[in-house]
Amino acid sequence: WEEAISVAACSKEGGVPVAYFSNTNPHIDYSGIGVEVVSMKPGGGFQEMSGTSMACPHVAGLIACVLPEAIRTRGFGGRNRSNDLKLRTFLNKKCVIDIGVKGPDNASGIGFLTYLDKRDFDGFVEKVEAAEAEPEPPAEAEPEPPAEAEPEPAPETEEGKDGEEEKAE
Repeated sequence: WEEAISVAACSKEGGVPVAYFSNTNPHIDYSGIGVEVVSMKPGGGFQEMSGTSMACPHVAGLIACVLPEAIRTRGFGGRNRSNDLKLRTFLNKKCVIDIGVKGPDNASGIGFLTYLDKRDFDGFVEKVEAAEAEPEPPAEAEPEPPAEAEPEPAPETEEGKDGEEEKAE
């Protein structure tokens, strides 16, 4: 279906490369983060997951975020083929960063979809790479329990030490 958007999965590291498991073909439209994505887990909680099934929500979410601007600036509404082309034109102009091979390719499509402009995206990638290169801080050692204090000697009284009476000589 021409209206469907085909998505490749990318990693968040090393310049956003296409994931080794992502399909490649001439119908790939865009790329989205699809490696180690934090996702809800059945039964509650969170887990990291990888796959094009993780990249598709990235792309769908970005489109949902930019759709109001696309409608306002491109003047379209409703469902028809010309609106699909207008949306793709908007995405290609405002939201695509070319990754991998220069220009459209069978691995990443037209490119990686992002809300960041090229300069901000490059800065983001640099920060991610720098954070990954930093060594993990050492784990904090458990504090040692305080040493048990020796009991204080009982104060001396008129009776003498330890409660014994002093003997007169």
